Amino acid sequence: MLIDIKNLGLQDYQTTFQIQNQLREERSKGTIKDTLLLLEHTKVVTVGVRSQEEDFLIPPKDLEKKGFQIHQ
Repeated sequence: MLIDIKNLGLQDYQTTFQIQNQLREERSKGTIKDTLLLLEHTKVVTVGVRSQEEDFLIPPKDLEKKGFQIHQ
């Protein structure tokens, strides 16, 4: 089985999420073959939809000051 391999380097989470969704859509239509993304995210914390500020060991505002992006 052949796959495409894409080296994206350093990427922010939101950009990568958009790329993944576009590739998923194209793959489901059969217009591209399986694709492996190689990348490193910038500083990011992903949380569930029910997470609350109390769930963080470090307050979200402090994480953002340290350069982290927070995504639900």
